[in-house]
Amino acid sequence: MSKTRKLLERLDRIPRDMTWDELSSLLERLGFSRKEGAGSRVLFFCASDPQRVIWLHRPHGRNPATVLSVYIRDVRDRLNEWGYYDD
Repeated sequence: MSKTRKLLERLDRIPRDMTWDELSSLLERLGFSRKEGAGSRVLFFCASDPQRVIWLHRPHGRNPATVLSVYIRDVRDRLNEWGYYDD
């Protein structure tokens, strides 16, 4: 099983311990580019489809930097809506 598929399956379970590195790696593997915004805001965008945009706040103050489940759920729902879970 590919690393991308494993990360998608992990994201689908909305884990409480998903790190920023795991989530950003998954989005980059799916073709999203990262652009740093103001403060801790990070934009992930798909160059081939400008409608596919995800804004996230980079976690800080926790080590390892785990992503809040509200953001994980939002990313999972958007990826599902955009067909990334279709085989």
